[in-house]
Amino acid sequence: MASSSSSNTSGNTSGNTSAKISDDAPVGSHEAGGPRRDLKELKTRSSCPLQARKIKHAIFVVSGKGGVGKSAVAVNLAVSLASSGAKVGILDVDIHGPSVPTLLGLEERLQPKDSETLAPALYDGKLAVVSMASLRENRNDAIIWRGPKKTAVIRQLVSGVDWGELDYLVIDSPPGTGDEHLAVLNALPSAHCLMVTTPQAVALADVR
Repeated sequence: MASSSSSNTSGNTSGNTSAKISDDAPVGSHEAGGPRRDLKELKTRSSCPLQARKIKHAIFVVSGKGGVGKSAVAVNLAVSLASSGAKVGILDVDIHGPSVPTLLGLEERLQPKDSETLAPALYDGKLAVVSMASLRENRNDAIIWRGPKKTAVIRQLVSGVDWGELDYLVIDSPPGTGDEHLAVLNALPSAHCLMVTTPQAVALADVR
């Protein structure tokens, strides 16, 4: 299924960025801008994570190219579903360029609910929001991680967050088909993919 969008989004924050995270930095470390130790390392399970079993429908918003309005589609879809009365969460798995909190105007950091789980931020009191941007000490710090580390963190964001009972979880992803996408589909194998593109030939070629 393909969805066309003519609007571009700009989720990047202004200011200088610095690449400070080394590949061997602990996943839970907040040194050099990484997630805080509140986000504990969880054991990898071959089956669907427990928290994921409480999610009725997962909608994975993806694109071939960047700048096609994917994050705008994900945010507007999540807000619309929440406004209709559904229990909705939005998960931003763009590790290197998270934009969902910026689009929603959220500044708050994620807080631990207990020793094992984090509580999502809330938009308008009803939309649960989780993003790497809400875990970094400094949002201008760049994250430089290889695939296994990104996969581990995404699994934590699915299973280590108290999403509660959700009707819909909307997932905003980075462009392409990389480690983040594989991690999401491994943790949420029943997720439905929504492809976002623009009419330009270059964008359509990547979607195909």
